[in-house]
Amino acid sequence: MNHLIMRKLLGRDAEAHEAGDSRYLWNTRSAGSVIAFYKHQDDLAADSVGEFSSFGAGYSIDSVILRRR
Repeated sequence: MNHLIMRKLLGRDAEAHEAGDSRYLWNTRSAGSVIAFYKHQDDLAADSVGEFSSFGAGYSIDSVILRRR
């Protein structure tokens, strides 16, 4: 499912550095993207704007727009 979503978002297969850390994609449900963001946010410049989306069991979907201060 993760590979399908990345293919739809990017229009191609994701490269390893774009696909996220697979340790946080399994058994964490939609919290996986929040965990991965926390682990990999250090290179974001001040005032950067980004978005992340998550999906979980039962087709729940979360989406958030973020700005680094």
